[in-house]
Amino acid sequence: MLLPPLPVLAQGLEEIIVTARKRDESILKVPIAATAFLGTELERFGTSDMYTLTERVPGFVMGTEVAAVGPTPSLRGIGTGTLNPTIDQSVALNIDGMGFSQALAYTSGMFDLAQMEVLRGPQSLFYGKNSTAGVISLTTRDPGDEFEFSMGASYESEAKEKVGEFAISGPITDTLGLRLAAKFSDADGFFDNDAIGDGITSFMSKYDRSPHQEQTIVRGTALWEPDDRFTARLKLNYVKTEQRGSAGQMVACPEGMVTPDLSGLPGLGPVLVALYGQSPQFFAAHEKCKLDESVNVVDVNPNHPLYTGVRNNGVPFLNIEQRFGSLQLDHDLTPELRVSSVTGYQETETESMINGMQTGWAGPLIVADSDFDRRDFTQELRLTSNYDALVNFMVGAYYQNGDMRNRTGVFFLGPLDQGALGIDVETVSLFGQAIFALSPEWELSAGLRWADEKRDFTATNLTTGLPFDP
Repeated sequence: MLLPPLPVLAQGLEEIIVTARKRDESILKVPIAATAFLGTELERFGTSDMYTLTERVPGFVMGTEVAAVGPTPSLRGIGTGTLNPTIDQSVALNIDGMGFSQALAYTSGMFDLAQMEVLRGPQSLFYGKNSTAGVISLTTRDPGDEFEFSMGASYESEAKEKVGEFAISGPITDTLGLRLAAKFSDADGFFDNDAIGDGITSFMSKYDRSPHQEQTIVRGTALWEPDDRFTARLKLNYVKTEQRGSAGQMVACPEGMVTPDLSGLPGLGPVLVALYGQSPQFFAAHEKCKLDESVNVVDVNPNHPLYTGVRNNGVPFLNIEQRFGSLQLDHDLTPELRVSSVTGYQETETESMINGMQTGWAGPLIVADSDFDRRDFTQELRLTSNYDALVNFMVGAYYQNGDMRNRTGVFFLGPLDQGALGIDVETVSLFGQAIFALSPEWELSAGLRWADEKRDFTATNLTTGLPFDP
C-alpha cells in the first residue's frame, strides 16, 4: 500500500523522489507504505520537531517515560522503551544516509531539511536490524549554485518558546559549495510548577515553569562535484540540549492525596521520622491530581543527609551533547552502474538527575542519577545498477563498531550503590536485492540480508569495585 502525502497530491505539480530502496525513485512507484514531505512543506505546517511530526504522519507517536534516556518513538503501535538506553530502537532514524539506533538522536535533526521520508513496517533489508517498526529518513539541505542567506524567528505561546535560526550557503568554486545552518531555542516549559517544598528535605522549584529547555543545533555541509560522475558530501553536526525542572504530573490518585502515616512501619518508620522530622507527606496540599497546565515537583535539598552528593544543587536536570557526521561518496562507474560509500561517526554524552517520585511537598525517598555515553563508527558500501533491462540489482556491505557506557546511581534514604554498564558492539552485514521488471506496471523484487553482531558486556558495582559478569 502506498500513501503519498496529501500536500503533494493537492498541488499536483512536484514529483517527490525518495530513496526508500537506496535508489532514486518516484514515491508513486515505490512498493512501500511511505509518506514523504519536502522541507518547504514541513516549514509551512510548522513541523519543527518529531513531536509535531506526529500531527502529519498517521500511526507515528512520540512518548516519554520518567527516567528514560530519550523519547520513545513508535510506528503502528510498535516501539521500544528507552529506560535502558543500550537497547536499539525498533523505529530507526537515518540522517543523511547515517543510521541511528538510540532515541536521543530524535532531538537533533529536524531543521534545515530538504526532505523527510517515513517508511512504515520492517525495513531490515536496506536499513538493518534496528528497523523492525519502520524508518524515519531525514535529508538535510545542500549548498546550491547561488549564494543564499536566510534567517527567521518564531515564538510559541504555550511553552513560551523563542526560536531563531539562520542558514548561509553558496558556491566557493565551480566544484565546491558550502552551507552553514544553526538553530537556537529557549523554552520556559508547558507547565506551571506550583510546588513549594517543606523547607527541610526540599525547596520550591528554581523554575516556575517546567521543563525549561535550551537547545543549540549547528550543521555544516561541504559538497564537492569535480565532474558529473563523482560527488562527495560531508555533513558535520553539533547538538547541545539543557533541560531543567520536571514535568511529571499527577493525573490519577485513587488512594487520595494524603500520604499514609509511615511512622509505625517496623524498622523503617523511626528512620523516616528522624530524617523528615515527622512522617513524610509527599503530596502538595494544593495538588489537584488532574490533567491540566500545572505540576507540583520539588527540588531536593542538597545539604540534607538524604541527598548528600546530589548534583546540580538538587535541581532535576538533563544535559545532552551530540556530535556526529557523515561522508557520502557516489561514483558512476558507467551511466548504469553506481558505487556509493557512506562513512559515519557519532558521539553522544548525557547526564541527568530526577526526583524519582515526582513529589510535590517533601523530598522523595528515591532520586535517580545517571550518565550515558555512546560512540559509533559505521561504514556502508553499495553497488547499484540502473539498466534498461529485465533485471537490476543492488548489493552492499555494512560495518559498525561502537561502545556504550551507562552509569546509574540511586539515592534511597541516602546515597546507595552506583553501577556501571559497558557494552562493546561490532556488527558485520551483507545485503542484496534483485528487481525484475515484468512490465511497465509490474515488478518482482527479492532481497536478502545477513548480519552478525557481537556484544561484549561488562557490569561493575562502583561502590564495591566488584564486577558482575552474567
